Amino acid sequence: NSLADRISALNAAIAKYERSGETANDLRDDRNLLLDTLSGLVNISCGGNETNPSMVDVQIGGIDLVTGVSVNRVEADGAYLHTEQIDELTDRIASVNADIAAAAAAGDPTDELTAALDGYIEDLSQFVEISTAADADGVTNILFCGVYLVQGSAQADIASAVEPDMTAWAELYRNRLTLDGASLDIGAGTVTGGSLYAHMEMVRGADAKAAGIPDYMSRLNALARAVAQNVNTIHKMGFTYPADGMPSVDGVNFFNVALIPDGSGGYVEDYSRITAGNFALGDAVLESVYNIAAAAEPVDLSNPATESGNHEIISKLIADLDNSGYYGMLNSIVGHLATTLKSGRSILDTKASLLGSIDTQRTSVSGVSTDEETTNLIVYKQTYQACSRVITAIDEMINTLVNNTGLVGR
Repeated sequence: NSLADRISALNAAIAKYERSGETANDLRDDRNLLLDTLSGLVNISCGGNETNPSMVDVQIGGIDLVTGVSVNRVEADGAYLHTEQIDELTDRIASVNADIAAAAAAGDPTDELTAALDGYIEDLSQFVEISTAADADGVTNILFCGVYLVQGSAQADIASAVEPDMTAWAELYRNRLTLDGASLDIGAGTVTGGSLYAHMEMVRGADAKAAGIPDYMSRLNALARAVAQNVNTIHKMGFTYPADGMPSVDGVNFFNVALIPDGSGGYVEDYSRITAGNFALGDAVLESVYNIAAAAEPVDLSNPATESGNHEIISKLIADLDNSGYYGMLNSIVGHLATTLKSGRSILDTKASLLGSIDTQRTSVSGVSTDEETTNLIVYKQTYQACSRVITAIDEMINTLVNNTGLVGR
């Protein structure tokens, strides 16, 4: 936006200066430098202004950024800035779904409820791109990037719902850029180059073909889930050490895991919600190291036999670290990152060389060569010196004619 403002200001200054018929070379050079800087940020096209040839118009992806002295500003927004409104709307949709299901079961009309539901869905679509799926009764499920926000009468906060899914997470937390009401985005075809393109690709790359931050986060999340689930499965088979008056018990999780209702009044562990960001030791283990279950049988402090050699579980945990491929998974992540970085640097070097060659060709036509200018200065200096000697000779001739001619006849 600041570059666009400065280009607009230079357009006005150049147009004013060139009314006299002179060319504002210095101002034009300043404007060209700004255009070069802007082209490094994002793909632009520029051309002469229709009403004043001294001005230039600039577009991004065919959308006007600068038109003469007028400027359209790039605006930034994001769904993550509206999570409260999104959650409120999905909660209302879930509530209306429940009312529709109840009305349909009772044989009552649902037209008014359906109209209200459609209104809420339309309002929600102003904040996020959603997909809907309705059943025969009109109960509508709401999905965001394949993640359920509303499923029947159940609603999930969008921030919690997208946490395990990196594609949805990246879509929620990315900035959305608009210019003159139109989207500036790779998917829209309006952003095709420049550092803005690179940043967008890095923020949204959720697969190995275009690996970005979400892809590596997804890999780390998968590693964290595998470690948590495997270690917990083994650890829950073991028994804790009976200290501080506590009994020796089994079923203790080594890593923290969320519990969700199983639909029959109980709870089940949901490992899909574990990420590299919330990967943590279980509350019991944090409370006391004696809750680390190393024994395969209950430990009885009055029976020495249960305290010695009763370490089968810890042996299984050590074996799991060696056999479950955690190191391989981590090495794969690091190796892929290193390979991608090396490939990116190679491409960067190639592009930089090509850019330098093109810039050299451009400079040879429209730029200023210091070698050429130095040569011209030497030529001008020598020409000046030669002209000075001629003028000196003529001056001496005139002096002789004026002052010395006719002295013999006096």
